[in-house]
Amino acid sequence: MTTTTDPRIAVLSALNDPPYNETAEKRCVPWDDAVKLLDAYRARELRLAAAAIEQEFLDGITDSEQDQTWNSAVKAIATALRQSAANPEA
Repeated sequence: MTTTTDPRIAVLSALNDPPYNETAEKRCVPWDDAVKLLDAYRARELRLAAAAIEQEFLDGITDSEQDQTWNSAVKAIATALRQSAANPEA
């Protein structure tokens, strides 16, 4: 039987179990804080991807019908990425 594991588990576990920090007198990042850090990183990367897609593909778009179709598709992709960034459960 094949099972899948959420890839975030490895990252969260690594954040949750670093060596003991004598200065801060604590051992790890609390799990909830690690989840927030990972979600914030994910959202930032999705927003950057949306901006990069728009910049790359919308530069040079003309008023032709074919270009307007591309324009709509690129904007839809960028919007979907931004919506996904706003929803960490996606």
